[in-house]
Amino acid sequence: MQVEVHRKQWPVGHGGFATGSLMTNGESFHYIYDCGAMKSDVIKKRIQKWCKENGEIVDALFVSHFDRDHINGLDYLLSKVKVRRIFLPYLTDLDTFMLGAKLLMDDDITKNSADILADPVRWFKERGATEVIGVKRKSWPSNDVIYAEDIDENMPVADRLNMGRNPSHDQNIKTGSRKAPYLYDRILPTESYQALLSGNLQIIWILAPFVPPFGEEYEIAKMVSDLKTTFNIQIGEGSLNSGVIAKILLKKENHPKIKKIYLDYAKNINSLSMCLYSGPRGVCKSSSDWSAAFVRDEPILLTQGTKCGWIGTGDYNLKSEKSLDTFSNHFSPFKDDVASFMVPHHGSGNNFSQKAADDFAPELFFVNCPTGSSNHPHQDTLDIIKDTGRPLARVKETDKSSLTEVIKITIPHSHGAILELVPMPPVMKKKQV
Repeated sequence: MQVEVHRKQWPVGHGGFATGSLMTNGESFHYIYDCGAMKSDVIKKRIQKWCKENGEIVDALFVSHFDRDHINGLDYLLSKVKVRRIFLPYLTDLDTFMLGAKLLMDDDITKNSADILADPVRWFKERGATEVIGVKRKSWPSNDVIYAEDIDENMPVADRLNMGRNPSHDQNIKTGSRKAPYLYDRILPTESYQALLSGNLQIIWILAPFVPPFGEEYEIAKMVSDLKTTFNIQIGEGSLNSGVIAKILLKKENHPKIKKIYLDYAKNINSLSMCLYSGPRGVCKSSSDWSAAFVRDEPILLTQGTKCGWIGTGDYNLKSEKSLDTFSNHFSPFKDDVASFMVPHHGSGNNFSQKAADDFAPELFFVNCPTGSSNHPHQDTLDIIKDTGRPLARVKETDKSSLTEVIKITIPHSHGAILELVPMPPVMKKKQV
């Protein structure tokens, strides 16, 4: 059986629009990672072309974070296609405040962005999303992890849809919103991954999201106390005040206080940016025929064998040693499979390091960046990549800068395959007591 995978980094400049398609036996599965650009006309043009080439169904949409340049194409995308599943970072009250405060600091907060932060599930559901799934930060308690030994191997693959944590624990939340917020259809720990082309319990291709820890407990406690004192809002376990927080963010008289709290804590808080691995697993690892990457029609990478994975990093901070270690540990099962690696935050000098480049050693780096910018990518970032000896694809606004990857894989006939997205637990061993 032949499986063909197409991935494309669309030329949107300062933004992000990455798509992937898996095709086999006349079936196809389409996924998207981020959908936005600083220039709204550019992202609309790319969405139109994607729809013309792929149709009106998106099987999975992953939103890394809520900065305008990563989401301002969502409204238009959702008006053109039906999205079956949307994966979002699960927003706590503190996430909502820090995200809104960052938008405020960047002078980028709008009514639409406030509406998304106030009730992200409602925002997507009202635009036709079938299912909205929240991916928790990595700091989730260990007793929420599903262990390999707990899996019933006779369980039908589709039944595993319910193996993530059910959102019923949020049924009794307190709300400061006028309308009760929508509940996530499912909530998954960031340790879970999504299996594609899964047959006979054999994982062939996966999508693995990663949401970093928030910060140290003592910093969180101080921040909760400051918010309560300043704005008289109670944030804690069992509370959901995102609607109230959004209203606070929109009031101009609150802006000086919001900025002060943000500046006091931002340097010790991990920014919310969901990363994603797309690549092979199981039988696929030992049977891929070839993979190739092209800018325009010129090949810049051609490999024989198994290295055909991809990592999207959004605006994640890979310069901080602690953040990088958490990221590297999470994706360690896939390190040897990574062929193409997204340089985070449009090549900012504050988000990338030599250690990050060396840890993954991909065949190719790529960066979403505007034409003519002196800082994106930053010279420090360019020097790091140059030292690796690997090529860098700069994906700008022009058609000729698009990055396309094609992977062809032969799967033994004994492995039946179905194209669906299935939450899968990590393969972990319980500690011996």
